[in-house]
Amino acid sequence: MLPIEKVVSTRFTGYHSWANRRSAVLCPACSWAYRHPPLRTEIHLVSRRHRRMMQLTPAGLATVLAEPVTADSAIVIPESNGRKHVFPDAAWGRIAALGAQIAWGSREVEVLKAMARLRRLGFSSLSLKAATPPFRRLAALGPDRFEEVLVDWSELKQWRHAAPWWTVGLRATGPSAAQSGEANA
Repeated sequence: MLPIEKVVSTRFTGYHSWANRRSAVLCPACSWAYRHPPLRTEIHLVSRRHRRMMQLTPAGLATVLAEPVTADSAIVIPESNGRKHVFPDAAWGRIAALGAQIAWGSREVEVLKAMARLRRLGFSSLSLKAATPPFRRLAALGPDRFEEVLVDWSELKQWRHAAPWWTVGLRATGPSAAQSGEANA
C-alpha cells in the first residue's frame, strides 16, 4: 500500500469517484493506474477473454468499435491532454470517456460507420458538428452523392450533443484512422 500523497498531487480532483475517500493509502494496482503516464494519454483495450491490455491507435479503436463492445472488454479513451485519470473508471462492457460509461451496441456501430464514411468523403470534424453539411463540400461531391451524405449526416444527429459519443467517434475516425483504411471496418 502506498500513501495517497505519493501517488496523486494535492490538486487531484478525482476523489469524488473513490469508494473510500477517507483512506490514506492506495493499493499497488490503483497506484499504478494513477501513475503510469500512458494510461492518461493513450487509448487502451482491456480484455478478460484474452487476459491482456493493449494500447490502441485510432485505427485499432475503429476496428474494435466495428462491433459491439462485449462484457469481457473495457475500453478507455482519455482526453488527449492527459489531465484526467480515466483508466480507474474502466468498466466491463463499456467505454470510459469524458467521465461517462458508454455502452456500445449495434446502433453505435452503425452511427460510427456513417461518421467514418463522411470523414472519408472529406468532411472535417468541425463541419460534422453542423446541422447540415457545408454546401461547398457537398457540391464538390456531386448530386449523385447528396442522398448518401444526407442520410449519413442525419445518423450523427444523436451524437452531436452527446460529447462522450462524439469524442469516441472522432477518435475512431480521425485522419490517422481513415488513412489506414481501417476506419470503415
